[in-house]
Amino acid sequence: MDRGNNQETRMATLVVHFCFMQFSDDEEMGWVKIHRKIMKSGVWGNPNYLMVWVWCLMRANVRDVVVPFNGVDIKLKRGEFITGRKKATQEMPISERNYRTALTYLENTQRVTIKTTNRFSVITVVKYGDYQDTSPKTTSKVTNKRPATDQQATTDKNYNNKKKNTASIEAEMQNSNATPIGELLAKHRPEFI
Repeated sequence: MDRGNNQETRMATLVVHFCFMQFSDDEEMGWVKIHRKIMKSGVWGNPNYLMVWVWCLMRANVRDVVVPFNGVDIKLKRGEFITGRKKATQEMPISERNYRTALTYLENTQRVTIKTTNRFSVITVVKYGDYQDTSPKTTSKVTNKRPATDQQATTDKNYNNKKKNTASIEAEMQNSNATPIGELLAKHRPEFI
């Protein structure tokens, strides 16, 4: 197997693995956004960097929370989460060394910040809101041809079209007779289940 196919296999393994990550809170079972421009970033070229970056996005809290830890309440802001290297390597198919290397890269490229104690680390996804906010883009331009009471900011038409397309794709997926990924994995790659 050549290097290109091996990297593609690792990328596919990464995606499949994240499909089966389990979290304790139902709210965390949502989704994260990954922009296509990631394919042109330094993260894309290294499967370990990509895996740890996506893992950070998936583990980051979607809202401010208070987490009890050893009898102390720890306040975490949106985009932050608590972890340790052992827990991280249990959640990802990666060695501690590769995890530390990837995390150092993410910190050096200012994608994350890390506050470390002797018991755990708090990782913050820098610009978490830029990566994960879903509010529609609006323009503040208004036409001067209408009276002031009739003027409104206009919603980006592309956003509305994308929303309609997403809804139709989701409806089509729910109504299809396709085999669920879990069944395919159980049959062909049981080690992922």
